[in-house]
Amino acid sequence: MMFINWWVACEFLLALVAIAVGVIGFVKAKRLSLRFARWGVKILCLPLSGLGILFLLLLLLVSFSGYEKDSSPIYSPSGKNAIRIKNFDEGATGGESIVTLYWAKGFRQKQVFSGDWGLVEPAGIRWVSDTELRIDYQGGSFASMTACESTRSVKVICTSK
Repeated sequence: MMFINWWVACEFLLALVAIAVGVIGFVKAKRLSLRFARWGVKILCLPLSGLGILFLLLLLLVSFSGYEKDSSPIYSPSGKNAIRIKNFDEGATGGESIVTLYWAKGFRQKQVFSGDWGLVEPAGIRWVSDTELRIDYQGGSFASMTACESTRSVKVICTSK
C-alpha cells in the first residue's frame, strides 16, 4: 500500500480551486456588459482568491511548524495496513501522542491509541500479524494512556514498558 495523507492533499486542492475560481471570475468579469454586474462579480471573486491564498499560506505554516510531527508509516506484514504516530508538542503544557491505523489505501483510518506526548515511539510498535498489533508505551501506569482500541480487523494490544 502506498501511503498518502489524503487530508493534506484535499486541503491543498481546495485552496488551489478557490484561487482558480477567484482569478477566473475576476478575469471574466471584464467581459460583462453591465457595469454593476462587473463590479459585483469582482467584489465576490477577489475575497475568494484571497481566502484561497491565505488558506495555502496557513497550510504551509502549520506543516513546517514544529507543533505537529508525523512518523513514517509502519506497514503490516502484507502491506495492506499502516500505522502512523502523530506527536503534538504543546510546549510547557505537554502534548499528545496519537497512533492511527490506516487501511483501504489510506482512505479509511481509526485512532487506536492516544496518550501523553512522547509516550509512544516507532520502536515500540510491532505488527505480530496482519490482524494483531502490539503497542509498547513508556510509563508504568494507565494514567498517561487515554485510549487503546481495536478495530474489526485488527486487534490492538497496549502494554507498558
